[in-house]
Amino acid sequence: MTPTQDIINFSGMLLLNAKSACKRIEDIFKLKLERDIKESKNPFTKGVAEVSLSRLYFSYESNRYILKDISLEIKPKSNVAIVGPSGKR
Repeated sequence: MTPTQDIINFSGMLLLNAKSACKRIEDIFKLKLERDIKESKNPFTKGVAEVSLSRLYFSYESNRYILKDISLEIKPKSNVAIVGPSGKR
């Protein structure tokens, strides 16, 4: 390949990636807004809350689990993040 062909191929890949990104953004803008739910009183005013999960499974597609048998306890005033690869299929 010549340098010119390399540049053209590289530009084409950039355009394809940009087109895919624009499509995903367009899909997000088409989503319906969630309705606003007014709470009569704040359930977190006491400042103490604990979260417990036991044997959690999650999948976007049947039989293709993203989370498998997850159990955890989050103590009050703790910060927790679950981080992993995004967008891979």
